[in-house]
Amino acid sequence: MSTYHYPEGHLFYRKLHRNYPKIVRGEGCYLYDEDGKTYLDAVGGAYVANIGHGVAAIGEAMARQAGQVAYVNGMAFTNEPAERMAAELAARSPGDLDKVSADEIMKLLDRLNTEFKKTIIMVTHDPRAAERAHLVRHLDKGELS
Repeated sequence: MSTYHYPEGHLFYRKLHRNYPKIVRGEGCYLYDEDGKTYLDAVGGAYVANIGHGVAAIGEAMARQAGQVAYVNGMAFTNEPAERMAAELAARSPGDLDKVSADEIMKLLDRLNTEFKKTIIMVTHDPRAAERAHLVRHLDKGELS
């Protein structure tokens, strides 16, 4: 078995003192390393949905999209697939999401905070929302004040 770890390779490994198996293929919810060992892939992350490996329809859809635009940062841009997905989620969700105001959202956040003792962290550019916060921090050029 080959080992993949720091400092043997040029890859930036997330944990420097760990040996990593090299995955050579995936099928459905399973991954296979170069020695044939099978792993259940139950890992997810931000903007990641684990729908399985080797799903031809997903690969084809990804290739079509990458032929137009592969990725855009949501802090600076939008794109048609993201807009369509948001509209579909809103249409399938209960209530009228087009009519929710900033005041209604703030009331909900206040209720979560007071009734359920939940800490709410919100990043906003809306000064009206910031006025109602119990604690406000400002981020300016990477410095939190």
